[in-house]
Amino acid sequence: AARRRPRPLLVSAEAGAAPFGTGSLELLCFGQSWHWVEQEPGAREAARVLRPGGCWAAWWNHPWADGEPWFEQHCALTAARCAGWSRDQRDTDWCADAIRENREFLAPERHDIEWERRVSVDDWLTDLRSHSHVIALDPAERAGLIGDVGDVLRDRFGQTMTVPYETRVWLARRRGMAPSTED
Repeated sequence: AARRRPRPLLVSAEAGAAPFGTGSLELLCFGQSWHWVEQEPGAREAARVLRPGGCWAAWWNHPWADGEPWFEQHCALTAARCAGWSRDQRDTDWCADAIRENREFLAPERHDIEWERRVSVDDWLTDLRSHSHVIALDPAERAGLIGDVGDVLRDRFGQTMTVPYETRVWLARRRGMAPSTED
């Protein structure tokens, strides 16, 4: 963004009260964050700020190495120590009913994209530390989990991992005609 615009516009706001004009956006994105939004007000506000034909998009990236011993160990360690965590959460319909039921949007579409992530073990562990289910742990429990997962990963990969991922993307168009490209 900085290369395209020397002083990019950065906005920090609640999703239910965005400081944008009505119909002023063509695209509104939520990268791994829509689940933090208060759903009904967020959907209403998304519809308000999007132009007719504009697109609401939300996506989540998930490691998808099921069946690989290191991943099974990683998931078992996480599930045993983080109350309420399950890899089945990857199957949540994060699009949520709020967008689906908001009459301002056409029916949402889901797209699944498979890819591979090449990442250092240290960066994987840094990412793991940022997950809310890990942050919620007592500091000693968190350190123990990170250490045990790190041992599993270094045993399998050394320093650099290649991990299969799946990105699930939900798109919903705001009803109405998109502005003509000739206007």
